[in-house]
Amino acid sequence: MKGKRLLSILGASVLALLTSCSGHDIELTLSIGDGSIPNDAVQLYFGLDNTIGKDFSFEGYLTAEKDAVIKDEYVFTFSHNDPLLSFDTYTETTIFKWNKTDIDATKSEDSYGELNFKAAIDLEATFPKDLETKTVFFVFHASDWNRDSITDYGYTEYNYTWDGDSVNISRA
Repeated sequence: MKGKRLLSILGASVLALLTSCSGHDIELTLSIGDGSIPNDAVQLYFGLDNTIGKDFSFEGYLTAEKDAVIKDEYVFTFSHNDPLLSFDTYTETTIFKWNKTDIDATKSEDSYGELNFKAAIDLEATFPKDLETKTVFFVFHASDWNRDSITDYGYTEYNYTWDGDSVNISRA
């Protein structure tokens, strides 16, 4: 009987894992929050494919843990400069924004819900064409962020190369 119960639990776990995948090659989570404070993170989930073409759109959702202090606005951006190291040269381009009112509207008694988003991009503006491998940073932060404080933003770094009319993406 214990063996059947274990198989049932394992089967349910695998099913949950399979149904939670968004179908992208790369699944990413960017979090903002102080790790020393329980349940205070604001999180952005999105996916990328290893190869993306002209019709690519960023898709995902924003959510927050139950004790997160929600700021007025959150921004998902890309940059060709490292947000941690390039203070004088840092620039970014917005992919998507969320406001406090929309986030607060998803809150229940013990959690926040998911705010889905889909944002089409201009492929050549996001990933300028070049024969060499280049770097792009995806950055998530509140509008009043301080780049001196690593708890104010989350980011990830990827390399990309052009292949005809599409872009190949890989973790840097």
